[in-house]
Amino acid sequence: MKDERRTTGRLQALRAHRWVRVGWVVLCFSGAALVSHFWMGQSWSQVLWLATSLSLVVAFFVEARERRRSGQQGD
Repeated sequence: MKDERRTTGRLQALRAHRWVRVGWVVLCFSGAALVSHFWMGQSWSQVLWLATSLSLVVAFFVEARERRRSGQQGD
C-alpha cells in the first residue's frame, strides 16, 4: 500500500496531525475572542467561554469527519 501523504518527518503520525489541527483551531478562535473583547467590549469571562466552546465544537466536528473518512477508506 502506497502512502500518499505530502507531509514529512514527524508530522506523518496521525496524532501529530490531530494536535496541529487542534492548535490551529484554538489559535484562530482565541484571536477571534480577543477581537471580540477589544472591539465589542465583551468581558473576559464571556470571551473565554466563547473561545472555549467554539474550539470544542469545531474540534469535535473535525474529529468526527476524520473518523468517518478513515472508516470509509478502510472498507
